[in-house]
Amino acid sequence: MSSMQPLSLFTLLTDRLGKRLQPIQATKATLVDVSHTLEDLVLHERLPALIFTGFQESSHWREETERYRELAGVAHQICIFAGGQLPPESDQKQIHVRLHGPDPLRQEWFLLVLTERFAAVLCGRDLQAPTLSEGDRRFDTIWTFEPDLITEIVAVLHEVVARERPDRLVDLETAIERFPPPPPDAHLLTLFTTRMIDDLVRQHEARLQLERMLAYESRLRALGQVLSGVAHELNNPLQGILGFAGLIAETPEQAPTTLEEAGYIVEAARRAQTIVQSLLQLARPNSSEPALASLNEIIDQTVIFVRADMSSYGINLNITSEPEVAPVLVNRVRIQQLLINLLTNAIQALAGQPGAQQIEIIVRQHTLEWVELRIHDNGPGIATEMHERVFEPFFTTKAPGEGTGLGLSIVRTIVEEHQGHLKLESGPLRGTTFSILLPTGVKRKAETEPVQAENRGAGLILVIDDDPQIVLLLERVLKRAGYVVRTERNPEVGLRRVLHEPFGVIISDLLMPEMPGTEFYERLIRLNPTLGHRILFITGDATRPTTQAFLQGTGQPYLLKPFTTQQLLSSVAQLIAAQPALGDQGLAVVGPAPKRAPEADESR
Repeated sequence: MSSMQPLSLFTLLTDRLGKRLQPIQATKATLVDVSHTLEDLVLHERLPALIFTGFQESSHWREETERYRELAGVAHQICIFAGGQLPPESDQKQIHVRLHGPDPLRQEWFLLVLTERFAAVLCGRDLQAPTLSEGDRRFDTIWTFEPDLITEIVAVLHEVVARERPDRLVDLETAIERFPPPPPDAHLLTLFTTRMIDDLVRQHEARLQLERMLAYESRLRALGQVLSGVAHELNNPLQGILGFAGLIAETPEQAPTTLEEAGYIVEAARRAQTIVQSLLQLARPNSSEPALASLNEIIDQTVIFVRADMSSYGINLNITSEPEVAPVLVNRVRIQQLLINLLTNAIQALAGQPGAQQIEIIVRQHTLEWVELRIHDNGPGIATEMHERVFEPFFTTKAPGEGTGLGLSIVRTIVEEHQGHLKLESGPLRGTTFSILLPTGVKRKAETEPVQAENRGAGLILVIDDDPQIVLLLERVLKRAGYVVRTERNPEVGLRRVLHEPFGVIISDLLMPEMPGTEFYERLIRLNPTLGHRILFITGDATRPTTQAFLQGTGQPYLLKPFTTQQLLSSVAQLIAAQPALGDQGLAVVGPAPKRAPEADESR
């Protein structure tokens, strides 16, 4: 073959095998997996070998540095081809060949392994089709164990080395003479096939599990949207039934039979409340009650979903945990989603970066009440000015089509759902670390003991709700307890009233047609930040992720409809007791800003 003629291993293989064996399409991730399995035979069986390997670009060599350093400790010679500048050869066992110009080998991924017990060649030609990720790039792929055909391929690669690296030609020829392609060893082929099947089965099972989980969550999200509306519509009348029946039952001058019948009404309303909440939990696994779980166990069950992508990019994963870490009180599915989002982000940040690439997962006992999860990658980092924006929905620094911009927004929502804390540490050349504090369920004694608030009835209260029955109920309950009550069904009018009347407590519904409670709160604290401390929210559905995020972000108390009169009075009394001195008229002119979710402790 002339040295001026284009050299293509893929063409040579297909010309010889085309009538018997058609190429298949495989992703780059699959090519990496098969290549690693062949190389692992050399490593695990300690087989002296001659290895030829070709990357499309030299950056892939940097990703594989550690693997080929390990292979060089076993193999006799490793000859590496790439279409860019390669690092210096670490020892005489390595021959680095840089490809120039339109050489077809620059578009081919190949691995040729010669040992005394088997020989194999794998070759893929890039289809040059656009993909969302590097691992999904597709190649026409063909491979063989046939000694005669492998001998021809060795001759082609020998010609490339003679052209590009004549100074190393003698070393290569010595190795070629030592390893003539033998017939395949049945035992080694069995090992190779077994390992490939094991790997494919694991990946297939992991993908099936993920697909089932995503399909299940998709169905539940649709059902959850319907049930959320139903729950809100049911909870308002249930609130009226429970509240007014409670007022009757608490009136001492009622006849015994009336009190008994009111008690039955209250009991039935509470049963209906339980049914509504159960339906919401069924439809929304993220809103179900958290349970104690091992964070290490959740990590082990989740990492399997991203190991293939890590392997395709040569990313090392290191997981460390302190020996005694308390279980965390979490929703397992939501924490798995959080881990997948953060690990996927880290993989995308590391893909194509030079040098050794690593992701670290660290679990430690932060305090008695909190377990810390840290996920660190040594990628390019995130500029300081972008730290807040990366959590915004639909914000992304990736190219169009490469990301939705929802991953980190979802992560923050999940952390807030668990009343945890999230912190980002990152910067150019420093990599990126996400620190997350998750609750253990252990609370200090003072926090677990209920506050015994007295219903002294001091203060002026504003009630805002679009449902006339709810407004009437709250007005009667609060007035009976001795409070002075003003009511409004229009939040806009309520905002004007707070400027002129010294309300000690403001009770607001969250879902109102004229103005949602979220907007009411934002406008309220713009008028006077102190007023944010005086609000008590009521809602028919606190299971929506956006509602949960809002309530946890404000730090203000809330009641889920239907609630009892005692729950209402206790919440109002505690809110008043927690406020600073209100002065003669109950309106503080200055005060701290409304409470926000605390950040994670910066201590390591």
